[in-house]
Amino acid sequence: MRLRSILVPLLALGILTSVLYARWSRRPVSYVGPPEGAAVLPSPSDSPTVTPSVPGPAAADVEPTLDRFFDRALVLDPEIHPRFVTGDFTGDSITDLAAAVRPRDADALTRLNAELPSWRMQDAGAPTDRPREKPAPIVAGERLLAIVHGVGGAAWTAPADRPAYLVRNAVGSGMRARPLSGLPPWVRMQATRSHEGDVIVEERGRSRGLILWTGAAYTWTELPGGG
Repeated sequence: MRLRSILVPLLALGILTSVLYARWSRRPVSYVGPPEGAAVLPSPSDSPTVTPSVPGPAAADVEPTLDRFFDRALVLDPEIHPRFVTGDFTGDSITDLAAAVRPRDADALTRLNAELPSWRMQDAGAPTDRPREKPAPIVAGERLLAIVHGVGGAAWTAPADRPAYLVRNAVGSGMRARPLSGLPPWVRMQATRSHEGDVIVEERGRSRGLILWTGAAYTWTELPGGG
């Protein structure tokens, strides 16, 4: 009897404890936020992904390339902004350089007008359906567009052999590269190359147009109505 009198209260206490625990576990849990003014750190998934920008070339990168390919005969034109632009002007997925330049001095004219220069002279305003004539001599202060192509395995900054051009009637303000694929069909059809890569969009006086590599030469195309 004495043992029974002890077990019965213990059993009753155990049942009561189980009932109270079951009721407590079903109560809703309220969220208590951080104190007002406290800093809340975002989770990794909420943090924006920042893609680092790749800086464009500087004059310190461009000038040695011009000296190397044009016999130290050219200087960047200080009156044109921007003075140079990079892009895939030939559609071969390799970056090229285009820079607005002038002859360095009187001595440079002799090198620029050499009989067999290592670069090619072109006129962006010349008709593309006519034979190209022998270019007239370059004169002091003449504005030219110097273009250095990238080649497979070597960027335009590398000291490797590659085509280089001096182009007349091709310098304008606001030079920038734009994809050829986004231009009207009548513009794209001027390029006998694959319609990939970029063109140079610019303003010349009151006209807005572009410099396009046709596959054989650089040519100026005016955009009707300002493009």
